[in-house]
Amino acid sequence: MKNFADVRRFFGKIMLPAVVAATFVSCDEVAQDDRYIPLPELQNVERTVLLQDFTGQNCVNCPAAHEIMELLSDQYGENLICVSVHAGDLAVPVNRTNYNTGRLGLRTDEGDAYNDAAGVGHWPMGTVDGGPALDPDDWATWVRARLELEELPAASIKLEATLSDGMIHINSDLVAPADFKGKYQLWIVESGLIGSQRTESGNKLDYVHNHVFRCSVNGTWGEDISLDEGIHRNLSHSIAMRYTDTERWNADNITVVGFVSDGSGVQQAAQCSLQIND
Repeated sequence: MKNFADVRRFFGKIMLPAVVAATFVSCDEVAQDDRYIPLPELQNVERTVLLQDFTGQNCVNCPAAHEIMELLSDQYGENLICVSVHAGDLAVPVNRTNYNTGRLGLRTDEGDAYNDAAGVGHWPMGTVDGGPALDPDDWATWVRARLELEELPAASIKLEATLSDGMIHINSDLVAPADFKGKYQLWIVESGLIGSQRTESGNKLDYVHNHVFRCSVNGTWGEDISLDEGIHRNLSHSIAMRYTDTERWNADNITVVGFVSDGSGVQQAAQCSLQIND
């Protein structure tokens, strides 16, 4: 496993992603002024990229990967959606949560299915728009490449999510620039979860877990969707807020992520916060 410590000093607000891997190898030998190569700001980008970070609470190197994810999120703003999928041998299952003792588990069966489908066998790793599993030092390169694609995304997605009477109601408006057939998926994602996390300096009990995948709203692999060129498609979904012995969702910290995909991966993504009407 690579050492991802001290990641922050290798990132500028605008940087050449390929530089990252080299700086991990011999960071002390690279002069500060040589670490960053300015890139032009991205203008009028219509594409939103989905970064899945496969992670676990018992993964010592995962916090540094979380930091890379946050730095990329800061850099690209609304054009990048980050989701941390707790899965695999180093993740703590949801059913081991015990609120009386302060133990939090975030691993789900769906997360394990996504992990296995991506071929992830060690952590941290991630995928960009459903592409191959990548080490964190490759994420920046792939995110930038996806955002620089010249063709229009397969669809425009507008989401609204409201909480009413204990139910999350999600409205999706999709329109495509050309006929599209594929899958549409909706995820519940939660931030601000306080729980343990192993780090290089020991086990941190009050670690803040952000962008955590909680569940899929419309099935593990989403639903089939067919879009006709220029015709809006409106979809409605609902899911109950969870407040159980193992999951207590905080409505203030919930976002809904939606994306369309086909055989070549995720083609467009969107997210929205949860509006509370109760």
